[in-house]
Amino acid sequence: AVATVQRAEELMPPSREAWAGSYRLEEAARVHVRVGNLEEALDRLEYLLTHISKFTPAFIRLDPEWEPLRSHPRYREVLERSREIRR
Repeated sequence: AVATVQRAEELMPPSREAWAGSYRLEEAARVHVRVGNLEEALDRLEYLLTHISKFTPAFIRLDPEWEPLRSHPRYREVLERSREIRR
């Protein structure tokens, strides 16, 4: 699963196609959470939250799939940084 989403990110990065690329990053973040690669998931969420996408801190807080990230020390920092950028 990880190799597949990494390949998808290579084929359709946000720099090539912002909207479709953001969906590839979301898929990759979800896979990384499921397999326990929390830093990798946070890297992708940070990008999504700080660039144009459907993601907002509220969306991340409400979606139960991101629950494993909530106890990670970097989780709150990523959400705060995105709030500052979106102001």
